[in-house]
Amino acid sequence: MNFRKEAYRKIVTNGGVVPFNIPLGATYINIICVGAGGNGGNGHLKAAGAAGGGGGGGGGGAILSAIIPCTWMPDTIYLRTGVGGEGNIAGNATWVSFSNNATSLLNKYMYAGNGTNGGNGTATVVGAAGAAGAISNGTRPFSFNLLAFVGVAGMPGGAGGAVAGAVGASVNFGSVNGHINGGGGGAGSTSANFAGGNSNGSTVDGIVSALGVSGLDGSNGYSSQYPLYSIGGAGGGSNNATVGGNGGIG
Repeated sequence: MNFRKEAYRKIVTNGGVVPFNIPLGATYINIICVGAGGNGGNGHLKAAGAAGGGGGGGGGGAILSAIIPCTWMPDTIYLRTGVGGEGNIAGNATWVSFSNNATSLLNKYMYAGNGTNGGNGTATVVGAAGAAGAISNGTRPFSFNLLAFVGVAGMPGGAGGAVAGAVGASVNFGSVNGHINGGGGGAGSTSANFAGGNSNGSTVDGIVSALGVSGLDGSNGYSSQYPLYSIGGAGGGSNNATVGGNGGIG
């Protein structure tokens, strides 16, 4: 049997809750959950020559995988996949439950937390890095049903560049886990332009980086299904004469 084409299914619910019927005749099911990434913070909007801190990069979501015997599960389970943050709105978690109750955490088999948004830069402080998404297993009453469970917390984003003018902090793939990268921090500025922080890939694995550019938008991140990984976007570059660049899309 071709496992990828016949037994594999990618499900995206766009933040809603959807039912999933366990296939007839299945004995085990392997579920992989990835929490949404956080949004990057804003750099400080300032006059030319004034100090301004860069916005912090958004944190990466948690990732977890479990193999569950189908005899321990109902015929229908419920799924929600997280949606990444936008503006000042945070992303949300990805979870699997025996109930369509989106609010209660007590009925979840699996829960992959979202990364939080990066902080906004001001005239006196840089934007804080977004926090990593957390995993949840043994604290849930029904997590004993998980036959094999592997979970890894997400990766924090990079902090914003200094208010006196500096590049944003970069983040490095694989420094926390081998699947999810946070976003690079935005650059700070006074009288010069600086690049946003990179979301660095891995030369060993051939994973390309998302790069910051002085005074311009950071390049977008990307994701892969085979192998499974995701790179956050690079931080936006600062520009003393006009509005700085946007951070790359994660």
